[in-house]
Amino acid sequence: MQTQLLKVTGMTCDGCASNVTNALRAITGVSDVKVSLAAGEATVQFDERLTSPQQLKSAVRHAGYGVDGTPPVHSHHGKGGCRGDDANASTSAVPAAHDHQGKRGCCG
Repeated sequence: MQTQLLKVTGMTCDGCASNVTNALRAITGVSDVKVSLAAGEATVQFDERLTSPQQLKSAVRHAGYGVDGTPPVHSHHGKGGCRGDDANASTSAVPAAHDHQGKRGCCG
């Protein structure tokens, strides 16, 4: 078993952390994932015979997040992050914590 610490960028809510967790857990050979939204980190235990650090990073990037200084392949976030609005705007009738971009947003 090997442990890899990944610096993840673009996570702005618990839904984002859950997306990163799910993307990493879906990889064959991953045995444990711990994601810290506050620290912007993911710690992953994996079998190096079945996967690699590059595959872990690729999964995070394909989920829409940056990793170890590399930008995401695509982003599910609007220009204001997963809220999908201007981060300084507060005119929405929906509380900011649940005002995610698009129909599903990052938590859906």
